[in-house]
Parts: sequence; structure tokens; C-alpha cells
Amino acid sequence: MSKQVYNEELKNRFIAESCQTSSMKALFRNVFELVAPEEERLGADICTWGEAPLREMLEKLAGFRGYSSKNRENLLKRYVSWCVNSGVPGASGAIFGVKVDGLSSVRQKTVSGPEHLQRCLDSFLAPESDVTADNVIRGYCWLSFSGMTDDEIIKVRTKDVDLEAFVVCSGERAFPLYKEAVPCIRVLREMSCFKYFHEGYENEFTWRVRPDGDKLLRGLRSPEPSLLGIRARLSDKSVKAFNAGAADVKVSAFRIWISGEFYRMYQKERMGEAVDFMPLARRGVEAKEKNGKPYKLESEANRRTVEGKTREIARNYLEDYNRWKLAYSV
Repeated sequence: MSKQVYNEELKNRFIAESCQTSSMKALFRNVFELVAPEEERLGADICTWGEAPLREMLEKLAGFRGYSSKNRENLLKRYVSWCVNSGVPGASGAIFGVKVDGLSSVRQKTVSGPEHLQRCLDSFLAPESDVTADNVIRGYCWLSFSGMTDDEIIKVRTKDVDLEAFVVCSGERAFPLYKEAVPCIRVLREMSCFKYFHEGYENEFTWRVRPDGDKLLRGLRSPEPSLLGIRARLSDKSVKAFNAGAADVKVSAFRIWISGEFYRMYQKERMGEAVDFMPLARRGVEAKEKNGKPYKLESEANRRTVEGKTREIARNYLEDYNRWKLAYSV
């Protein structure tokens, strides 16, 4: 077991007695490693903790997806229950009386709408008016927020953008562009050069020519966008800003995408439409099948169907949507 696990001998014994599969062993090892730093700080195994430190830990472990939050909490409860039943000295069932909503994680990993996303991007990216390559990262975020997938984003051409109608087209679908996105998208659509500021010299820059091409998110090196590179730069800049306290949200492409879906669902709900995530779930399932990566289903004996999996995904979206609304009190 990893050296990062606290009280390793006890946790090894628990895993040997309670886990039948390698995947379950890996899940427990992961959660034990996550709580280990706080166990070291307190000098006590989590099975002996009181309600206050347990509540704080469960809030930290809570993901912005509801099912992941429950999984980690349930793993720890299984371990604590085993410790109590095994007569481990000091073990208590305090964890079973602790209730957390995990909403702080939702607020740290999603945005409430276009204005919130713009403030977040402003905290770690150069202003649109600087006309730097940071606009490529901004553009990627705005297209994700509009509901586009990576496969759709990478194909967007400058002519697919209509700033008068505030839409970007992909095939037969039209995705919304919010007013906050317009300055960035206009730069990406119209500029053939980006400013490059020399490191250590804030006001000194040179113009660098973008490669010829019609892709909206092309940068300075290739006429074809590199989404892997864009995502890597987004993650690096976002994490640094969040850790430094400059940003209130640690964003990623998926978190931005799902925030956009929730924002538009909320707008529909306010107009009296029924909340229904089945169409979104179906698009996701179909996209995975199209890319040759369908969801793994249980054995045929369990009669798990693609439609059943789709309904489960839709239920998860609904639960997360309701938590998102609570987090932002909308």
C-alpha cells in the first residue's frame, strides 16, 4: 500500500478482509490516501474522529457530481463500521451522524452563468483587448459553455460564427454565444496576429502571425487547433489562480460545459418548461458510441440496457442540477 496511507497495518487488514476485487481495493486505497494528510496532522485514524473534523473532511471529499460525493462518503463509512465491529480502540460511529451537502465543492468547481464565467476567466487570462493568444483559451471556454463538445469545437470555422445573431453553428445545430463572449470571439474571428509579451517586460511585445487557416481556435503554431494544449494551459492557469486566491473557481472544460447546460436548463425552467435531461444524456451516449467508446454495461444476466444507462445519466444530471441551484441559491 502507498506510504501516504495513515495507520497502514489496520487499513491493510480491512482491505484484506472486506475487498474481493482489485477495483474495490483501488477505490479504498485512493480514499485512504486522500484523508491521510489530515490523519497525520491530527495524529489519529479517521475511525476515531469526532463530528467536527469528520464534517470538514467529508466536505473536502465531496465532488461537484453527486454520485462521486456519495461514493467517497460510503467508502469511509464502510471502513469506520468495520473498525467499530472489529473493536479497534477508540473507534466510534460518529461519521454516521454527520450530514454534509457538498455545496462548497459545487461553488468551487462550477460557474453560475456567463457573467461568473467572465469574472473567472478575467482572474487568470489577459484581457481580450490585449489581443494575445489567451483569447484562444477564452474561446475554448465560451464554446464549451455554449454546449459544444470537443469534437464540435475543433471543427468550428470563422465563418460558422454569427456575432449579430449571437450563435455559432455546427452541422445542423446552432449554439448560443453570450454577450460576454463577443469580444473574445471577435478577436479570434478577425485577427491574423496576436501580441506576444516578452517575459519580464510587461509593456514590451511583438506581433506574431497566426498560421493561415479558417479554424476559429488556431493559435500561433498550427492552422489546426490543439485542444490538448489548450486544455493543459487552461488547467495550469486556473489551478494557479485558484491556489493563489485570485479565482473563486477551479475550472475545467467539463465543469464549464456542464455549468452552461445547467444555466440554460434553469432559463428554460424559469419560462415554465419541464426539467428534462434525457435529451442531453442521449446525446452523450450516442457520442460515445460514435467514437467507439460505448458505456460498459453489466452482464447480460442483469439485463442492463443502453436505455437504462441513459436514464441513470439523466438522473445524475438532475441531481447535480438541483445541487447547482442550491449552491447558487437560484
